[in-house]
Amino acid sequence: MKALYNEGKRALNRAPLQLRTTSLRRGLSIKAARYLACASRTARDSLCKAAMKKRGYMLMRKYWLLWLIAVIPSGLRAQTPAGATGVVSYVGSSVCKTCHPAIWERWKRTRMANVVTDPKGRPEVVISDFSKPDPVRTFAIGDVAVVYGGKLKQRYFRKSGDDYFPLPATWDVTNRAWRPYTHTEQPTSQECDGCHSVNFDIRTKTVTEWNVGCERCHGPGSAHAGQPSRANIVNPARLDYIKANDVCIQCHSIGESALNPIEGRNYAWPVGFRPGMDLSKFWKFDDRHATGSDAAYFPDGTGSGNRMQGNEFVTSLR
Repeated sequence: MKALYNEGKRALNRAPLQLRTTSLRRGLSIKAARYLACASRTARDSLCKAAMKKRGYMLMRKYWLLWLIAVIPSGLRAQTPAGATGVVSYVGSSVCKTCHPAIWERWKRTRMANVVTDPKGRPEVVISDFSKPDPVRTFAIGDVAVVYGGKLKQRYFRKSGDDYFPLPATWDVTNRAWRPYTHTEQPTSQECDGCHSVNFDIRTKTVTEWNVGCERCHGPGSAHAGQPSRANIVNPARLDYIKANDVCIQCHSIGESALNPIEGRNYAWPVGFRPGMDLSKFWKFDDRHATGSDAAYFPDGTGSGNRMQGNEFVTSLR
């Protein structure tokens, strides 16, 4: 092989400048170009043919991989947006526990896993005072179908048909007092449920699970549960920086669905979005220059409303 390499070196050095330049422009290394020259000079030599075959395979594999790296977006090399190809479905966070017990145990204790609860099944979640009358609160604990929150505030919802509606008082956790709540006319299916559940169906009003489960940020997990692989589940840490941020911004921002109206209804969450997709096709931020009593921004452009981290982050980059 050493003799073959030296022969190739001499052949390349004797080759016209055009051949050497063309070889290098094609991205070939000096060593590969020398073998190319060797091939043109000793094509009938069986030893050279064997060496070139091996080198050609290795070279082809090298440049094929480089080509893949160049043409495939970085966020998709290791994974495909959940639901983009094939038939996948949501399975619920309990399935994830099988392979990720430590992560599941940590998640289960977070507020995101417990923010929406049924007070009949878990009466201990109610931290407000229903023991004595209050002019602000016009409902009883028996009217409450769902409880939301508990860190800074706790809200209460009644069920009407297949939907939920806010009740007209919120519990101020810090000051232990009832506060009026006026946004009681819109159903949670249009305002809230898409972010506080996994796989909310706007037609049937059903979910795979309430609260921010694993698949809220990783997408449907049936394929991954059946055959665990990096390629069939979304890991935000491996997405490009825009799509990685979109996983959080989908719910930590205020705006409206870019698809509104949907079957005659407007939604305040990105209907149809799944992690790994382009959020801008599903979500439209509130206008930061809006004026009036419902303006979501202070005069200096900072957010005045709840869950506006995404709005401020995106506008800070402009």
